[in-house]
Amino acid sequence: MGLTDAILLTAMFITRVKKGKGRYWVLKAVRWDKEEKRNRQVYIGYIGTTVRISEAKARELAEKASEKLGRPITVDDIRRVKRLRVIPEKSQSLPKPEAEPKVLTLAEHLKSKVED
Repeated sequence: MGLTDAILLTAMFITRVKKGKGRYWVLKAVRWDKEEKRNRQVYIGYIGTTVRISEAKARELAEKASEKLGRPITVDDIRRVKRLRVIPEKSQSLPKPEAEPKVLTLAEHLKSKVED
């Protein structure tokens, strides 16, 4: 990881915006402004009312960040943003059991033992 990668990873952050009675989170990044010779905050995208986003939303934010910052941003870079949680998609969950085991009543259990 080069020096520019380390700067890039620490330069992205989330901040809470308060508008009227509502509050929501947005993703911002720090970018060097050559004309003014200082760092500027660049708005990347809307996160939502909580700091948890899906993996699909993280991909969208990575694409937007790549366009606005002019360098490639990956989903792993979005995962490294402090306080931001990327939730894996549902397809990666455990498979459901095929069938539930049949629960026998006491009479059925005793009847099966007598037949054996």
